[in-house]
Amino acid sequence: MNILLCSPDNEVTNSFMPHLWMFLLKSITPEGHEVFPVDGNSHHLSPPKLVQYVLEKKIGLVVMHGF
Repeated sequence: MNILLCSPDNEVTNSFMPHLWMFLLKSITPEGHEVFPVDGNSHHLSPPKLVQYVLEKKIGLVVMHGF
């Protein structure tokens, strides 16, 4: 299964510090799954572009983080 780990840009903090939770979850994800971490602070995706990304990568599970 393709899994998207997404921390959207909150447009408030503009923090460029990477969110380590994505890399932790990626490291403990069982083999056989592909994980796509997307940090909105460094790679901003508008809602339509995020939907396009999900469709292109054939994402089966989306995990989003919010502050």
